[in-house]
Amino acid sequence: MQFLRFFTFIFIFIFSQTLLYSQYEDCNSAYNVSNKSTINVASVNSSGQVMDPVIEDITQCFQGDENKSYWLKFKALSSGTFEFKLTPNGLMADYDFIMYDACPCDTNRNIIACKWVGSIVTNFKPTGIATDPLASFGVLPIDALEFTNTINLVAGKSYFLLLNNISASLDPFNNVGFSLEFGGTANIGLVDDNDFGIQNLTFTGPDRVCMNQKNVGYNGNASSTLGYPIKYYWKANNGITFNNDSLKNVSADFGLSGGDICLKASDGCYAPKSICKKIDITDIPDISVIDTTPCHNQFFDLTQLKITDSRNTFGNINYFDNRDSSITNTDSIQSIITKSGKYFVRKTINLACFDTASVDVIVQNLELKRDTFNICSDETRLDTLPMIELNGNSGLIFTYYPDSLSAAQKKNQILNPLVKTTGTYWIRGDSKEGCYLISPVVIKFLPYPNLAASTNFILCDSCILLDTFAFNGVMKPYSIRIFPSVAFAELDLGRITNVLSCKSESFGVKVIAANGCYDITQLDITKIEPSSCILSGIDSICKNIDKEVQLNFNFSGTSPFTAIYSDGSKLDSVVSITGNLVKKITVNKATNFNLIALKDGNINLCNNGRVSGNFDVKEIAQPKVKNTSIICDSTRKSYKVSIEIEGGNGNYLVNGTNIIGNNFLSNTFLNDSVYNFLIQDINKCIPDTVKGVATCACTNSAGFIDEKDTMILCKTDVAFATAINYVLDPEDKIEFILHDSPTNKIGNIVSKSIDPIFTYNPNIITNKVYYISTIVGDSLTDGTVNQNDICLSVAPGRPVIFLTPDTISLGIDTNYCLGTLINLKFNTNKIQNVDVEYTINGTSNSLSNFDLSKGIPLTINGLKTIDIISAVDLNLCPLEIGNIEQNLDVIKKLSTNSLTITCDSLNENYSVNFIVDADAKSIVQVTGLNGNLVGNNFTSNLIKSGLSYSIIVKDQFLCDTIKLTGAKTCDCNKLAGKIDTTSKNICFGDSLLMNILKNNEVDKNDTTIIAFFNDANLTDLVG
Repeated sequence: MQFLRFFTFIFIFIFSQTLLYSQYEDCNSAYNVSNKSTINVASVNSSGQVMDPVIEDITQCFQGDENKSYWLKFKALSSGTFEFKLTPNGLMADYDFIMYDACPCDTNRNIIACKWVGSIVTNFKPTGIATDPLASFGVLPIDALEFTNTINLVAGKSYFLLLNNISASLDPFNNVGFSLEFGGTANIGLVDDNDFGIQNLTFTGPDRVCMNQKNVGYNGNASSTLGYPIKYYWKANNGITFNNDSLKNVSADFGLSGGDICLKASDGCYAPKSICKKIDITDIPDISVIDTTPCHNQFFDLTQLKITDSRNTFGNINYFDNRDSSITNTDSIQSIITKSGKYFVRKTINLACFDTASVDVIVQNLELKRDTFNICSDETRLDTLPMIELNGNSGLIFTYYPDSLSAAQKKNQILNPLVKTTGTYWIRGDSKEGCYLISPVVIKFLPYPNLAASTNFILCDSCILLDTFAFNGVMKPYSIRIFPSVAFAELDLGRITNVLSCKSESFGVKVIAANGCYDITQLDITKIEPSSCILSGIDSICKNIDKEVQLNFNFSGTSPFTAIYSDGSKLDSVVSITGNLVKKITVNKATNFNLIALKDGNINLCNNGRVSGNFDVKEIAQPKVKNTSIICDSTRKSYKVSIEIEGGNGNYLVNGTNIIGNNFLSNTFLNDSVYNFLIQDINKCIPDTVKGVATCACTNSAGFIDEKDTMILCKTDVAFATAINYVLDPEDKIEFILHDSPTNKIGNIVSKSIDPIFTYNPNIITNKVYYISTIVGDSLTDGTVNQNDICLSVAPGRPVIFLTPDTISLGIDTNYCLGTLINLKFNTNKIQNVDVEYTINGTSNSLSNFDLSKGIPLTINGLKTIDIISAVDLNLCPLEIGNIEQNLDVIKKLSTNSLTITCDSLNENYSVNFIVDADAKSIVQVTGLNGNLVGNNFTSNLIKSGLSYSIIVKDQFLCDTIKLTGAKTCDCNKLAGKIDTTSKNICFGDSLLMNILKNNEVDKNDTTIIAFFNDANLTDLVG
């Protein structure tokens, strides 16, 4: 019994190993290699399924048949050399290999390398790729004959490796596995299966079909990266059947429920791919359609129709204007319609599953003219107002409402259309078909002119054109019509035009306001004669001597009288209730009093009194200055005033002092001093005045500056000028000044010199205009010109501008990634073209007329120190230098080393450890896999044995990104052992003894059992 249990256990072990490794028996299911870690496979017991064309390669390379095959694939992550050693893990076996650069599915395959091992008698030999197997893998020279030369891989290309165990005749059931150890400089990783084989797999067909619908078409489509012919395989469930299951296009028949349709495509080489679609089943629609509104105005949206479906199916709704189109599902129309007619609605599940229904829709284009009615009344009837139907519709029934909502809802109708207030009312017009529209009606009651029963107009000493007569109480604009009487005006009969009235008479007047409303009144005209006033009188006066004079006013007409007069500067008036009046007034100069206007007792009726006459006050004759002259002394710095007098009585006073004769000579005045003399005759009646200021012309002169062009200078330049034609008095000297006045006046002086040469100093404001001028005047004790000299002469100067120097700077110190191409820039206050001298790591460079908005391309391949030596602008002005130096440092390239993969004590998990070599200025970032990063040493959390890992390593500056991928299968510390599997027959009740060929190995937590099964498939456990 124990023997039977042991036998069963061994069978289970062998069967499980077959399931584990048989999945890699062909190219399209090859094992994907994640890194160059050694691969150990315990047993290989299944032959591959591919016969041609691989069988030809096996015959050529192995000189034998394919037997126990194992396929691998990998991708070259970097170009370089590639080597491996393939070693069986048991006796009486050898492994041969063929390496391809693509999955070998046709005659275009390319064998990169292949090798077969020589005769096997008592031991096994390794084989592989290596020019020097001893140096690479420690293989002795005699066994090195089984190796072929080292090959080169191309980055990005995928490779496939067939490993084949040709069993020795001594042991035809040998299922020996192998170990595969990699070498060379090329890095390898996983092949992206999505890049190979079937691509763009899709199929089309309806997702929803009617119950029991027949012949529903589905179309498959895909492409192959190798361009191989593609075979399609269909599979369905839940009552769906196909006419053919191996075509690109199929027809499906559906039953009572939905299900899945799946399509698998294969190119005969790589692994097939599949896609599925879930199909829903629905009833055939049964629809009916009604229009809930009897008539629509102008347009209608068919989506507003009420559509019912007795079977509540899902589907798409389309609209048509004829039945045939709705059946064939062609020429559908937009949902917005503008005319009456029969329309059809189609509800579609798919082309073979639909229902249609029709509906009559009435559309009318009703439109009323919206109007405003201006009425000269206090009431009107709405139903008497004219309403215009713009589109020519007739027979509308009109009703009236106080607002639009009431009109739309047909409530609160105005039953008595007589309205007495201004406002907006609403009219509704209904057609016999049921369409309607509403429109506002604006009523404005306009006021009549507010006229008196009769109007009395006073006509003064003038005539009036009657049709220009004005009514002050009526709002303008308005017009009037004149008739012989009120009666004729009411009859609008006998209208008079251009009537000029100059006497007392009566008329009828019709006043028409701007709104068209009118009123009638009587116009009575009364003619009144005007009053008059005469002003008379004459008098004389000494100049500037007060004197009282009398104004004589003579009035006639209707009192009281008001006379308005003027003295030439202001208006004044007198009032009298009698016919004459004397007005006394004090004056002190010649004055003319002029009568302006007269108001009399009829002032409220007439304002056109007659006035005449004036009153003159004249001045007595006075002494006058005949001539005034200035007499300069010899120094030209002082003068006397000579005055010649005439008129008057011949005896004169100057400033109150008698003079002899008619000539006066003053005392001495300094230049620019003010003189003032009062000239009178002996009676002091009317004085005259002589006043002014004089300056004797000086004989010295500052000349003028020969250069007038503006000098635009740098702060380091020199300003100069040339003075010519200057004249000096004996006590004078000449001096040069730099100041800010453009005229011959001295402005703010920023520098002065005996020489016409000036340089920049702190008192000068840059970009401001200054002037180099000469000044000539008396010399002070310190040798400078007396600027207070009366005869100081200043020449207009030469314009000078000292420019504000620009500042040029480098940027701040910066770190860059190795190999970065930067645009080195010089920074200034404004963008301009300059000449620059600078150094890079001590090497001199220069730029001429360089546009600073551009930069200098510079590749960062090491520490670079940039220094500005000098810079000048287009005016050759030196630029001030700000930040003179900039250091551009390089970030060291990121790399990893010491990558180790360590299994845990149970060999069920593993961790990845590596050290990142990064720049000290950068912070290392590790993503994609959780773990512990201490400094630059990373240790991942535990990963389940057999699973792959993918790690992204970055630096802080994102200079470098490293992707680390791979997988690790830890060798389990357990072995079920091996027993003698020779079949034996034993009697009932006897003991079964088994020959254990190799002891089992277990972990400390494992337990070994022997089990008995009733079948070779190990499914029926019996003990």
